[in-house]
Amino acid sequence: MSGSTCTTKSCLLNIPRVGYSLYKTPIEQVQRGTEIALRSGIYHLDIATQYGILRRFSDRQHERRDQLFISHKISNDEQSIDPNQIKQSIQKTIELLGPGVEYLDMVSIHSSLTDKARRVTTYKTLLELQNTQNNSHQNNASLVRSIGVCNYGIQALQEIQQEGLPFPQLNQLEISPFNQHTDLVKFCNAHGIAIACSPWSKLSGIDGPTKEWKILSELATSKNVTKAQLLIKWSLQKGYICVPRSSSKYKLERIAIIENSYGGTNLMKTTNTNNQDDNNTINTPFILSNTDMKILKSLDISYKAGRLGRRDGWSYVSILPYCNTSTRKRK
Repeated sequence: MSGSTCTTKSCLLNIPRVGYSLYKTPIEQVQRGTEIALRSGIYHLDIATQYGILRRFSDRQHERRDQLFISHKISNDEQSIDPNQIKQSIQKTIELLGPGVEYLDMVSIHSSLTDKARRVTTYKTLLELQNTQNNSHQNNASLVRSIGVCNYGIQALQEIQQEGLPFPQLNQLEISPFNQHTDLVKFCNAHGIAIACSPWSKLSGIDGPTKEWKILSELATSKNVTKAQLLIKWSLQKGYICVPRSSSKYKLERIAIIENSYGGTNLMKTTNTNNQDDNNTINTPFILSNTDMKILKSLDISYKAGRLGRRDGWSYVSILPYCNTSTRKRK
């Protein structure tokens, strides 16, 4: 898995490696943040019923639909033993997204925290939608192009296997150096399931792993990058897909959207060693060495998912201490 897209083994589907999540994005900032992401070359957009932003997505989405990869998650409440109810939910989402959106590139089950009957019926219905032509679309394409799951452990994935159903193309997890889900990742890799990182929490609250977080922060500082950029690069070098997010209220947060793009994390602005002025700043690849990756691997304390409190994203306050002129200055 290299480059800006990831091709899953279970289907011929190219998923952009770095996306932009609208999780907990204030409704008034959705369109602005989305436009910044699109201008930065981020075409993988992570949305969900629970995010509450389907009506305020992008005024120009119809102009770029072929470029976009829209990944949607259905909530626990939308899971059902009634296939028609699930289909209506998907159709409603497409209608709410407005003109130009006639299908979803991926639909994921947001959580396994329901009962088996609802999980299995929902999954089977998504498979049916994936394999059914949409006569209203000019190319008769299906409403759902691919299927994913979120926060599915090995047992939940085996449940799909036991039903004789194909595995999902993707499993989005709350995965970080602090909880690397080693056994689950091995299982997914063995069955052609791509791994995606959920929007990361700030990891710095009262419940945060203070010692491990300090080590990660020091490594980010030594690399002249933000913690967010370090986490994104870690995920890319691990072969994962990641969907970081940032608000768009403050200038630094808007810059974070740009710099957290695939291009922004792949090529950083770094000053040379001759102590010359910023006009002689050179572009050097931002790569985590084997030693760096070993340091991050050592931070795995199997930190329980959910303990971080769902305070995802990188706020103005969390970005500010890690700014410096060499990575933030713009001509």
